[in-house]
Amino acid sequence: MGTDGRSVEREFKLAVEPGFELPDLRSIVGGTPRLADQRTRVVYFDTPDLRLWHRRITLRHRTGEAPGDGEWTLKLPVVDDELTLDRTELSWSGARDSMPRDATRLVGGIVRRASLAEIAVLEATRRRLVLRDEDGDTVGE
Repeated sequence: MGTDGRSVEREFKLAVEPGFELPDLRSIVGGTPRLADQRTRVVYFDTPDLRLWHRRITLRHRTGEAPGDGEWTLKLPVVDDELTLDRTELSWSGARDSMPRDATRLVGGIVRRASLAEIAVLEATRRRLVLRDEDGDTVGE
């Protein structure tokens, strides 16, 4: 299919109250070094009537995580339970102005004659913290 990567994403949302501060985790892990802040820009694409969104499918282009022109990601629902959202995630490297042909083919039966266009842009700064075990190996970020 020509993807650079394929995985299954299991999404689980955690909510906290405004003003929440992450507690000191050093007592339960080997170390918690802070990484440099990471600025990301994510552009979501869909039809004007949100055909993908209504089927729990997302098509996006993200920059800021790695060098280069960015990465396209298509997420397709796999399992729908009440605790997690599991989706097959397909990824392609490339610039925002060149949507991967394989991605458009995969959603072609849903999109039909409508056009895919930008529907939302999110810019964020991630403040990253690495969790290391007692041996110094990374176990989470």
